[in-house]
Amino acid sequence: MMALLSKLEYQNNTKEFRLEEPFDFLIYRPLAYLIVKLTYKMPLNPNHYSFVALIWALVGSYFIAQGEKLDFAIGGVCIILFSVFDCCDGMIARMKKNGSKWGTQIDMFVDLISNIAIYSTLFIGLKKQNHDFPIEYFSFLCAICILIHASIYHYYKKQFQHYSSGNPDGRIRELNAWRREYDQLKKQKGQYFEKFLLFMFLKFSNAQKSDDSVPLYDAEKYTKVNISILPLWAFVAGSSHLTFLSLALMLNEMPIYLYFALVVSNLWLLLVYFIQSNVNSSILLKEKVL
Repeated sequence: MMALLSKLEYQNNTKEFRLEEPFDFLIYRPLAYLIVKLTYKMPLNPNHYSFVALIWALVGSYFIAQGEKLDFAIGGVCIILFSVFDCCDGMIARMKKNGSKWGTQIDMFVDLISNIAIYSTLFIGLKKQNHDFPIEYFSFLCAICILIHASIYHYYKKQFQHYSSGNPDGRIRELNAWRREYDQLKKQKGQYFEKFLLFMFLKFSNAQKSDDSVPLYDAEKYTKVNISILPLWAFVAGSSHLTFLSLALMLNEMPIYLYFALVVSNLWLLLVYFIQSNVNSSILLKEKVL
């Protein structure tokens, strides 16, 4: 009975596979659930878990920068721990219902700082090794790839959530609400961290897609066809990049990650974009100019 209740609790506080990144769903969410259950009675909120995730990313970055095989392996393990704790914040927020107003922005900030640290030190670590070809410069291309791939997935995921909840204009309304919040914050003294978080969030959101024109689709048709397409974007999102990177670090076989990040993921992205564009064009109602 307890096992059944625990399984139901887990299912109630996680999303189905089609709404998750595959490595999150299969590996990191289950491990995050164990951590959340073990620490549930502690006075912790989602931001605490985000902070721990950031610590693991920074610790891993330190080891990666050393450039030695063992240090690379430790760095790979730290990236996995970062990925696990990065899944804890949303889960504890749903279980305890103690999410913060700035939870989304803090999570984005942690991911940004973590990725900057990881890929910057990856360049340093690879440069310290002896390679026939200066592969360390590929780390910057990989950093750009994970940013673009994660942004695209986040955009289509949010769009799907808005359409499935019967709110096609949800993205615009949400961003406009945060813009008003930011305008109010700018008039106040202090709260510099909150201002920075919201500034970065709005820049990130605007970079995903301009609001000059917004395509409107038949909500029922959009939800029906895109429930199967969304997981395709997820295969090359952030957790996939970090999983392959951690594997490459632990095995000291960086070509594994470079091949995934620079070749496989981009070819896959083009394929899914072609599918997405054709499907969406078939259910387009109109192009709404703002």
